[in-house]
Amino acid sequence: MRGGEHGDEVLRTEHSIGMLSLLARDDKGLDAVAETDTQTLALRADDLFSAFEDDFGILYDQIRDLAAQTLQARRSLSGGGRPR
Repeated sequence: MRGGEHGDEVLRTEHSIGMLSLLARDDKGLDAVAETDTQTLALRADDLFSAFEDDFGILYDQIRDLAAQTLQARRSLSGGGRPR
């Protein structure tokens, strides 16, 4: 994927795209290009927010995944060590 919240990177099966843009209510959107056969699920923002309201666990899992991606990015920027 090029640009957006993930920069230029290859996303694996456990990744999702657009969650930060969605939570920020960024109306610019986000694009990704599959380089191999891929099964995807696209949800409208209103439908996903409704699911968050119905089952907080869905939102919790997404926030936990975003936190893990943030920590991984920080580690790669700082050479693997803890930030000072």
